Amino acid sequence: MTLNETTFKNFYHKNGYILIENFFDVSIIDGLARSFEKLELEFNTNKHLTNIYDFTKDSNQILRRIKTPDLNSTECANIVRNEKIINILKLLIGDNIRFDGSKLNMKPPGNDGVVHWHQDWAFYPHTNDNLLTVGIMIDDHTIENGCMNVIPGSHQGIVYDHHHNEYFNGQIQISHLGDNIKKSIGLTGKKGDILIHHCKLVHSSNANITSQNRRFLLLQYKSADSYPLIPYNFNYKWWNSLLICGTEPTTISVKSDVIKLPIPQSKYQGSIFENQRKD
Repeated sequence: MTLNETTFKNFYHKNGYILIENFFDVSIIDGLARSFEKLELEFNTNKHLTNIYDFTKDSNQILRRIKTPDLNSTECANIVRNEKIINILKLLIGDNIRFDGSKLNMKPPGNDGVVHWHQDWAFYPHTNDNLLTVGIMIDDHTIENGCMNVIPGSHQGIVYDHHHNEYFNGQIQISHLGDNIKKSIGLTGKKGDILIHHCKLVHSSNANITSQNRRFLLLQYKSADSYPLIPYNFNYKWWNSLLICGTEPTTISVKSDVIKLPIPQSKYQGSIFENQRKD
């Protein structure tokens, strides 16, 4: 899709996604693919590295995801700060941008690989919703190999409940989507295309029923003033142990204020006595 800046922004803000064709030259994608293939080969001898690899828990141990590929691939680390991507991000979320992590979803042939309907926001709520994901197609994405399905405009609606039997299970019950499910579309694309989606866009992907790979590099970004409401690696058991009375709430009460953060940190770290020490 080739659009002028105003139309580009309007389309994204109305629909919650935008697909840009031929964004990256095939040679760049091939370089990324080669670096990922090296990591795949290493997986065969390092299946215990669960901090890098996510794989099925059956005897086949099929690789489903490479976590944080930007930390394990120079080519991926470089693409995170690619000037073309940054220019697009500035149009959509402003000039102050923070990188928020990466993952490579593999969806190999013959593996179930279904990702049920969900919103990214449900996994990592922040102080504002100015977050998005840039998805880079390492292979062609088709209906048959499990391209991303989206419900256009759903980012403007509610954040759905992603719980089942009181526990978070990362998916929206189909019945909760109602007639909105009829609006869903599959976003197909070619190797080198990118698909950008808002953190509250309802989306999913089907199984890969072909004999071809369907790799999707996902780079998450957010406005620099967006802070997580739940810290990463949050210890819920410890947090719950601090509850003195009553029941643990499952929502956060937010007051609309501009909050001055205690950063940059004091030159003198430690207690308040050190923080307040003068030169």
